Amino acid sequence: MVPTEEPAEQGVEVVVTGTRAAENRAKSVVPVGVVTRKDARERGATNVGEALSQELGVEVNAGAYGSLGGPSAAQIGGFDKERVLVMEDGERVVGDVGGAIDLSQLDLSSVERIELVQGPSSALYGSSAIGGVINVVTAPPEREGWSGRAQLEGRYRWGGFALGGLAFRANDAWISADASFYGSEGVSLAPPDTAIPDLYRVGATLRAGTRVARIHDVSFRLRYGREASKGVDAQEVPGLGTFLLDLPDVAERLSVRLQEKLELAPHNTLSISLGKQWFWNETKKDRVDSPLDEIRERFHTMHSAEVTGSFLEGEMLSFMVGGRGEIEQFDQTLTRSTVVHQEVETTSLVEVVPTQLTTGAAYAQLRFDPWEELSVVAGGRVEGSDRYGAAVAPRVAVAVRPYDKLSLRLSGGRGYRAPSAKEIGFIFDHSVYGYRVIGNPDLTPETSWGVQGDAEWRPVRALSLRVSGYANWVEDLIDLRPKGTSSIAGVDDYTYVNVGEARTSGVEAKVRVRANPWISAEAGYSYLFTRDEEAARPLPGRPPHTLLAAAKLKTPIGLSFVGRIRAVTSAYLDDETRTPPFATLDLRLAQRTWPGGEAYVGALNLIGYEKDPQRYGDQRPVEGRTFYLGVSAELPPEESP
Repeated sequence: MVPTEEPAEQGVEVVVTGTRAAENRAKSVVPVGVVTRKDARERGATNVGEALSQELGVEVNAGAYGSLGGPSAAQIGGFDKERVLVMEDGERVVGDVGGAIDLSQLDLSSVERIELVQGPSSALYGSSAIGGVINVVTAPPEREGWSGRAQLEGRYRWGGFALGGLAFRANDAWISADASFYGSEGVSLAPPDTAIPDLYRVGATLRAGTRVARIHDVSFRLRYGREASKGVDAQEVPGLGTFLLDLPDVAERLSVRLQEKLELAPHNTLSISLGKQWFWNETKKDRVDSPLDEIRERFHTMHSAEVTGSFLEGEMLSFMVGGRGEIEQFDQTLTRSTVVHQEVETTSLVEVVPTQLTTGAAYAQLRFDPWEELSVVAGGRVEGSDRYGAAVAPRVAVAVRPYDKLSLRLSGGRGYRAPSAKEIGFIFDHSVYGYRVIGNPDLTPETSWGVQGDAEWRPVRALSLRVSGYANWVEDLIDLRPKGTSSIAGVDDYTYVNVGEARTSGVEAKVRVRANPWISAEAGYSYLFTRDEEAARPLPGRPPHTLLAAAKLKTPIGLSFVGRIRAVTSAYLDDETRTPPFATLDLRLAQRTWPGGEAYVGALNLIGYEKDPQRYGDQRPVEGRTFYLGVSAELPPEESP
């Protein structure tokens, strides 16, 4: 991953995701990619998924998960869905659908930046960090007194986007409130079926913090999000004709976090955090002019507590120790109305029995800087669960800076993914179609080993060159397989089992040029190789080649232009089918209209590649071209470059 922002534009920047300790990104031991709030705005993004969709080295494409309802899930290093850990301010996000956290449901109202780390990071962050970590980061207001921002936008395909925030800071005490709204009409590629339903999203965040007695920082965050959509599907019923199905879907998220930091001594801190998350999802199949309906409800909650201590011993040695506990609960029910003896009968089926997963973990990390040119980090994590036993994840990283213009980094570690509540306790009774799916409480975690290396060279201030490579080996993959017995005559049972091995590897190269304060450009290429060792074939749906090019132009009169093109080649699906290649071109033109304000116009996917609903495995964009027009303002205004 390559940071998308020129450090010269932002000054010294601090990142925390790579090694969980605050450090200057230029001297970080593990490379961290960053997408800032400004980057997201320039890309026309309305949510976290869209902000990441134009990154090199990460795939965010709702078209790849149509069978799950089209969530904007991420792929990193060839791993997808549940093998990429999604976090908000270092706290794991719960509420997946089919193992996928929908990044489009995470709004940008309070986001300061999005950090990305490639490779197994379970040593610090625990389960699911096999492919990498996406951490959505908020930050307190920097300015004293009142500050605010607003954005209002109209779109075609018809829709709208609005975002606003207000903050106040008085010395070490601060409070901020942010909110966003997005709404759009549906897309019917094969009427009357909708490929994208009519939908709206709302998000709101309230944050506050203060310093007590000069050594004691307390902060609070309350975040709420809601997405509601309504699609249409046509269903052919033998002997009865075609019925229309309304497909309303509602998802709600609520999270609360309280964090306390104590400065025990200069550069020695103790952090304590308590969190609670709720996720609720209801999907319906409402047959028009018929009482034969289905309602599926999912509930997911998590309580968490974490304590972390960071200590500095002299100028060469620092270490961190911590512990974390989680209690996670999940259940899923299906209410179905059917005709029995010419009467409508409503039944309720528990698809996932109420399941509780309790985990506890201890982790530690040591950093040694014997010279300015050398940094070594070693750490590990031990995690135990009441369901799957214990998992151990070590990690080592080395950074060498022979001179100021060259940085070399190498890291390796172990990752793991704990079985989900659904995989442990799922009961999906489709006996009418001849099968049932039953969870397996005896599953063990998936495990992996991975290595990453990169070299970054800045021969002159205006030029940056970076080459990186990685390789991962995964064992005990969890997959759905026949159970080997039948519950009743003609009904086959399937269950989740640990089976198979896989490996991924790849290289990335990127060049960035900043000719002067007004003109900058970048270009990059990534290659991905995947292999399902058991089936002796590639992992499906992973494009092997990706190209990226972008340019920014600013003028003294306040006019700016941003262009970004990204192209992917076809990807393996099965021995006879590949996904079609495609490219997206995004353009944005903005004019500063008053201090702190601008008017802008832009286009997404201007080339117009669009998904064909009749083509199996088509991962091209569902939305096609999108045009937008809007205004934004920040008060007090930021200083112009």
